[in-house]
Amino acid sequence: MIKGKAEAIFGHGTVYLTKPMPVENGVVIKLECGTPEQVGGAFKIENVLGDDSIDLVFTSKESIDVLIDKLQTAKEMLEAPIDPNALLF
Repeated sequence: MIKGKAEAIFGHGTVYLTKPMPVENGVVIKLECGTPEQVGGAFKIENVLGDDSIDLVFTSKESIDVLIDKLQTAKEMLEAPIDPNALLF
């Protein structure tokens, strides 16, 4: 299920990912917007801008596997761009 629409632009150190946290029937990772930091580095909660976040809620291990697979493909595309018309979704 998708609620609303948001865009998270990665690569500039302004999207913070929280550690996984338990929620009812699953696990959540929050994406927070903040001031620029080192990509992949730790962030201070006071650098988070506003109280808006994108919640990635997982209720099955399989859904995490699918996300990891898509992220791995995206990483490979950034390393050696491939023809997007050749991809099957």
